[in-house]
Amino acid sequence: MNMNKRKLKAIELFAGAGGMALGLQQAGIDVVGLVEIDKFCLATLGANRNRYFPRARIIKADLSKISGREILAAARIEKGDLDILSGGPPCQGFTWSNKNRSVDDPRSQMMWHFIRLVGEIKPCCFVIENVPGVLSFKEFFIELLGDLEGKGYIVRFNLMDAASYGVPQRRRRIFIEGTRKDLGSEPAFAAPTHFDLDKDKGAIPCSAVAIKSFAEHGFEKGQVKYVRWNTKLDILMDKRTAAETVEQAVRQLLIEGLLQAAHKTG
Repeated sequence: MNMNKRKLKAIELFAGAGGMALGLQQAGIDVVGLVEIDKFCLATLGANRNRYFPRARIIKADLSKISGREILAAARIEKGDLDILSGGPPCQGFTWSNKNRSVDDPRSQMMWHFIRLVGEIKPCCFVIENVPGVLSFKEFFIELLGDLEGKGYIVRFNLMDAASYGVPQRRRRIFIEGTRKDLGSEPAFAAPTHFDLDKDKGAIPCSAVAIKSFAEHGFEKGQVKYVRWNTKLDILMDKRTAAETVEQAVRQLLIEGLLQAAHKTG
C-alpha cells in the first residue's frame, strides 16, 4: 500500500467531543468514523459533523461490546485498509488526581478493548493518548506495549507537553504509537517547537539541546522503567543514557557554531 498517493483515512475510538479527530482532520487526514457512547458527546459530534467531519460515520457503541468488523462495516472500510486508528481510552483510573486510581478500575480496563480492536481492524498505524499517570503503573504499561507488539506492530511511546508545541497550556500526555510491521516504518514523534525563554539565557540554549536530545522515535518497552522527565529540557529521557545524549547534543551544537563562524569569516 502506497499511502502517499491518496488521502489517509482515520477512525477515532473513545471520540468524546472529537478533539483528536479534529486535529487529524486539520492535518489533512479524512476522519471516516467516530465511535462514542456518551449522549452529550454524541450530541456535540452530531452538531459539528457537517462542519468538521463531513465524511465521518458516527457510531454509537460500547467499545467493550462492539467488534472491529462492525466498526469497519459502519465506516465502509475493509480490514487492513484503515490508515490510522486513534483514541484516548478513559484516564480516570490512571490520573494522579484520583486518590483511588487503579489499573483494576473498570475504566482503566477499557485500554484492553482498544488493543483488541487494533488486532481486529489491523490499521496501518495507531495512536493512543492518555495521562502521564498510566506510566507509573509500570508492569501494566509494559504489558500493554507487549500486547500491542503481539498484534504485529512496532510500538513506541513518548511523553509530550502541549506547551512545547505552541499551546498556551501545560498539558503533558503519554502517546503510544504503533506501525504495522509489514510496512517497514518506525513510529515517530514531532520534536518540540516552543520553549521557556528563561531557560535559553546561557551560551548554549536549552531549546537547541532539547531538540537534538529529543527521542524522535520514542522509547521501547524495555525502557519503561528508566524513562524520566527532564525538567530542564522539558522532554522525556532514558536516565541511563541522558548524560551521554546531552553531551553529544552540546558537542554537535559547538561544532555547528564553529562551522557557522568559519563560514562567515571565510
